[in-house]
Amino acid sequence: MNAARDDGNATVYTAEQIWAIGRLIAGIVHEINNPLTSAGGLADLLRSEVDDETARGDLETITEEITRAVNIVRNLRAFAIHPDDEAKLCSLDRLAAQVVETRGYESRGRGLHLESDLGAADRAIWGAPPKMLLLILMLVLRAETRLLAEEGEPTVPRRIVVRTSASPEHVTLAVEDNSLVAAADADPTLAACAAAAAELDGDLTLDGAPGGGSLVTVTFPAAREA
Repeated sequence: MNAARDDGNATVYTAEQIWAIGRLIAGIVHEINNPLTSAGGLADLLRSEVDDETARGDLETITEEITRAVNIVRNLRAFAIHPDDEAKLCSLDRLAAQVVETRGYESRGRGLHLESDLGAADRAIWGAPPKMLLLILMLVLRAETRLLAEEGEPTVPRRIVVRTSASPEHVTLAVEDNSLVAAADADPTLAACAAAAAELDGDLTLDGAPGGGSLVTVTFPAAREA
């Protein structure tokens, strides 16, 4: 097994190392999911047996928050990558929604607005879902880093928008931020994203976003119907 190598400011890990980290995450997810599910079931049961409206409302809030946590934990499991992951038909809309849901809570906690605008529901692409998820996540994290690098209080809300669109021949993913930090072609994170996109038969381009900011677009060939 090759060790991780340091290319400038970016550390590149082998597929086996990424898979090992994914297995660790999957194990932790399993351990967290079980008690969360049990707690949610107990809260739901107690709500059906309690007459006090205030207590019932509190238990309903607990149940809703546990359900949200369970969904986030289950989404994390989908990010586990194996070196032998095979390509299959994927919905880019569904994968993008998973990333936005999984990342949304921490983004909001940092004062960022992570949004989605999904318009490729009727078109599929070929790809290994965990690798697709990782690519989308990397692009979102890059946008977060750019926004958080700004100094001083923002004059407008700091926004990240994950968009999808489709044409007869292509399905497109776009991640846009409204950072005032200039987008740089020499960004090592962007280089890693471009390599990941190429592995998935995607073509990555960097442009300025309307009104300022960065717009990264990845175009994939649309899957042909059998």
